Amino acid sequence: MKKEIKLLMIILIVAIALRILFIYSSPLRWWDETVYANIGYDLSKNPFDYSLINSSWGDYIPDGSWPHLGFRPPFLPYILSVIYFFKVGFLISLLMPLFGSLTALFVYFIGRKFYSEKTGLIAALFIALLPIHTFFSSRILNDVLATFLITLAFLFFWKGFEENKLKYKILFGIVMGLALLSRYTVLWIFPVFLAYFLLKKSFKIFFDKGLLLSIASFFIVLLPWFIYGFFEYGNILGAFMHGLKSAFYWGGIQPWNFFFHYSWKIFSILGIIFIVAISYIFYKRDYSKQNVLLLLWIFIFLTIASLMPHKEERFILPIIPAICLICGYLFSKIEKKYLYIFILLPIIFLSFSLFTSFFEYYNQGHNINNRCFIDSIDYLRNLKEPYLLISENPPIFYYYIKNENRFYPALTKEYLMSISSNKDIYFIFTRLGSGLNSSDYYQLREIFNNFEQVYNCSLDPEVNIIYKRNI
Repeated sequence: MKKEIKLLMIILIVAIALRILFIYSSPLRWWDETVYANIGYDLSKNPFDYSLINSSWGDYIPDGSWPHLGFRPPFLPYILSVIYFFKVGFLISLLMPLFGSLTALFVYFIGRKFYSEKTGLIAALFIALLPIHTFFSSRILNDVLATFLITLAFLFFWKGFEENKLKYKILFGIVMGLALLSRYTVLWIFPVFLAYFLLKKSFKIFFDKGLLLSIASFFIVLLPWFIYGFFEYGNILGAFMHGLKSAFYWGGIQPWNFFFHYSWKIFSILGIIFIVAISYIFYKRDYSKQNVLLLLWIFIFLTIASLMPHKEERFILPIIPAICLICGYLFSKIEKKYLYIFILLPIIFLSFSLFTSFFEYYNQGHNINNRCFIDSIDYLRNLKEPYLLISENPPIFYYYIKNENRFYPALTKEYLMSISSNKDIYFIFTRLGSGLNSSDYYQLREIFNNFEQVYNCSLDPEVNIIYKRNI
């Protein structure tokens, strides 16, 4: 076996091991994670009902669009539905570590194709160790899946339009369609390919039969979602428009420099290496097609992401493969006899960042609110009689208990007493993920005191309580 293949296998083993380890950094799944898993669970029973109309839980949809779920891209839930259908639910937790590790593999393939085997190995090592990619590869979210598909699409784009292979042009369209159905912000990637064509290709490319087939295959992949939009929203673009609207549901507005402000947390030492790498490219005037494509990938997506009102660290994940490739390109220019010395520095920094990130997420995940929430889940699991659960976290409770859940319907005693059910009703009073301020909490606490208290958490008895309303 070649030395390079052995090194690649070691990198991939390290990548998947770290991503599985980070699963245990938090004992509780986030809201969005449980939403995607719950949609997948429901789809495993009825794959044609992508809504909440027949569900036993609720998502946060404050704009009057309930029960439509089109603002949640469908590809991840449908993948999860297959896992649930075959009753191998233990694979749910391993899915994103797998996609995250495969991203490192295809970064290697791109690096080898664009530059050299050495570049591919270094770039794969960087993404394998980068804390932000490692952490989100442990979450049931669509960011890492979309990043994997984007990476695969860039490889197919190169093989299709630079090596002029028709099947890869078609595959490029298919994969970009799947990427868009994984996360709607993949739309920000499309200007990269247009800009590349304008800079490095003649206008003849726009009349290329392969490009037309690529576009056709892209829209064929999207066709079922257009049909869904027409029947669900009365508009073939309804799901995408709902996705745009949902960006303002929560999270607030962050400044344009958000990603720069948190650059060390996002990129660790690779941020500095990247700056050195682009300085080297401009100094050497190495404007090869490979470098131009990667830099367009990074700067166009980053610019659009920075202009969006709401930003989170994970939103920048789609440019991580390109940054790792540019950093790998820089290190590939170092003479072999010095390379092992220079590569130690980023490995040490990334390993230290991984270590500190794990314990930061671990401490956040094992706080009192989470521990009490898990304790309340255990209590509810042990109930024998059927019941209806009223809480602020229906997706999370449903993910763990699979019992009928509803949101707090209103903060009035009359409304709570008027809920019609032939089952006992349990009300959960907890701070986890809540949008209530302190005064609303005390008001709700007073209302709930009209019911029987059946549980409270010894760690925080004031705000982790379960009340019961008998039939």
